Amino acid sequence: HKGDFFKNLHHLDVSRNELKKLPNDWYYLKKLRSLNLTFNHIEELPSKIGNFSNLRELHLGINKIETLPCLTKLKKLRKLYIEKNRLKELSSSIGNLHELRELTLNLNQLTMLPKAVFKLKKLKILDACYNKITHLPCINSKSNLHKLLLNENRLTTLPQNLSGLKKLKYLDIEYNKIKEIPHG
Repeated sequence: HKGDFFKNLHHLDVSRNELKKLPNDWYYLKKLRSLNLTFNHIEELPSKIGNFSNLRELHLGINKIETLPCLTKLKKLRKLYIEKNRLKELSSSIGNLHELRELTLNLNQLTMLPKAVFKLKKLKILDACYNKITHLPCINSKSNLHKLLLNENRLTTLPQNLSGLKKLKYLDIEYNKIKEIPHG
């Protein structure tokens, strides 16, 4: 098999190239833990991305991705970076990534975030700045969020229970349209 040469790879960085799609013979890379596809010309991710079952980090920033396939098979994924793409929505299936600790969605075209994002118990950093988000769902009070970045969106209100997030250390909501901040 021609791909046997790479079968033991744990880390693959192909950032800053001109890839439009992932080569089919990459999907046998079962030991891959980190995949960096930043700064390419990728428009679509195939559902076969789920074959990377040991993936812990996935870097997809600065591409042309409009939608994400279901990522539920990436059970070990801890860090997902999808900044500066063309995402208009995020599937609620993101809530099945139970190990996710960092989610970066800045510089997309999102108008909302699914409730499922805020139910991720291990999520510590959520960066969704520079989007078009108009409101946030109620956030789980048991959330482990430490850092919440929502600057440069179109928020007019914040969830009432935001003040109940005991582990939140950093909140950035500058350049929105918020008239009142909820208090505890």
